[in-house]
Amino acid sequence: MSWGNGSKNSGLDPWKVLGISEDSDIASIKRAYRRLVRTCHPDLFPHDPVRSRRFFQITEAYKKISSLLLVNASVLEPDNEDDYDAVSFSMSGDGYSFLYIEVSMEDAFWGKRVSVALQGPEAKCPSCDGLGYKWHGERPLCPVCGGKGYKEYALKNAPIRIMCKTCSATGFSNQIKCRLCMGRGYIKREREVFIRLPRGIMPGTTLRIDTIDGLDINSTFIEVGIRLPDGWKFEGYDIVSKLRLDLWDALLGAKINIMTIDGPYLLRIPPGTNYGQVFIIEERGWIKRDGTRGDHKIEIELALPKTPPPPHVRAMLKRLREIWPVEAVEGRSGFMIEALPLPDSSMFLSQV
Repeated sequence: MSWGNGSKNSGLDPWKVLGISEDSDIASIKRAYRRLVRTCHPDLFPHDPVRSRRFFQITEAYKKISSLLLVNASVLEPDNEDDYDAVSFSMSGDGYSFLYIEVSMEDAFWGKRVSVALQGPEAKCPSCDGLGYKWHGERPLCPVCGGKGYKEYALKNAPIRIMCKTCSATGFSNQIKCRLCMGRGYIKREREVFIRLPRGIMPGTTLRIDTIDGLDINSTFIEVGIRLPDGWKFEGYDIVSKLRLDLWDALLGAKINIMTIDGPYLLRIPPGTNYGQVFIIEERGWIKRDGTRGDHKIEIELALPKTPPPPHVRAMLKRLREIWPVEAVEGRSGFMIEALPLPDSSMFLSQV
């Protein structure tokens, strides 16, 4: 099986230079490259011209293989009639594959290169030679069909052949289902390739890869999912995350480091912050096609103590409620709790 070496006009076969087969996956290619460059890197052997030439050959071979395996993936536009027709046709035809991949937030945001395993045409199973079954030792004939693989019946003087279920139409008994092809007799070939994600690709976007000359793979539609940190979600091009805030930080105010796509951000929490309050960090959200950014929204949740207050703390809280009441104020979304201005602490302490 050959996936194409891409080196007909380049002299050296890049696969042979790296000492790997054309069916090698990307991890094996990288391991071979790293292992070989350690034996001839100019920094390790600065005065050895033979090793320097070898290093150049290895580097060029790795670049050629990487270039060969970098396939073009175009974005399927849902509003494009031609793209819609292509998906409709492929779902009813052969030679197309459908994949779902999940990529990291960083790879999707910056549009990095990721690896995917694309399916090629089906091939005869090399383990069972296409039979679907294997035998240990001799292959005795099936006692039911006598080795024919089928049973014959006569229906109104017309012969009918029915597959023998005892031997699964192999004609032999004591067979064992092939573990590689699971009795099908064929396997689906795969080729691991690189695709470059469009910068700022959105979750649910479908990419299309057409049949590629030199790589025996099917045309493929790939739906892309994005792994976000826990508690994060998309709202259009805005990123929404939750911040679980200590009750006392919400009452007294605090400065808290939060994580954004661009890294840590010091968020100032003003005194009297309420549950459900949203802080907006402008232009720290997802990137759009024109290069502008959405916002990062932080929704506040409050963390209360997990245990009931001790008696003396309970008395303090009751007194605090008397001198610092809260008022229910009707807002745009029903009712929200709004605190009155914080009283003077000396007055509180003197009355406890």
